[in-house]
Amino acid sequence: MFEGDSQHQVEQKLESREKFEKGIYEYHSNNIEQANKIFNDIWESGDEDKALNIYRERCKYYLKHGTRMVFENI
Repeated sequence: MFEGDSQHQVEQKLESREKFEKGIYEYHSNNIEQANKIFNDIWESGDEDKALNIYRERCKYYLKHGTRMVFENI
């Protein structure tokens, strides 16, 4: 999670961890608008984590194209 990160980046990730986990929960609950808001708030605070950006981009895509949660082989 922190490999290769500077001390500043580690501190930012630790500070935003709860919000990030809440964003992931909202994302997987198909509350994409709420997840997007959370992820953007974290991003605007200066945390430019790769995983965070992947979730931001997915939210952006789903908000533009709609969602269709498909669960196979569960």
